[in-house]
Amino acid sequence: MLHEIKRLKLNNIIHAGHQGKKTELYIAIANAKAARLQGILNSGIRDFRRSGKLKPLLTKYGLNDWQ
Repeated sequence: MLHEIKRLKLNNIIHAGHQGKKTELYIAIANAKAARLQGILNSGIRDFRRSGKLKPLLTKYGLNDWQ
């Protein structure tokens, strides 16, 4: 994802922080490239889930799959 952000020259994306407890995560993309970036994000998550890579990644950060 970071590679695509850099490739699309989306220099205004910043880390918004985190909380130590379970919270809902919402990602807002508001620019001319929003639809493409949203598609990349959704596709990447689907691919990670199908390949079995999502669960270990979420577990590493103490998160659960939302589906």
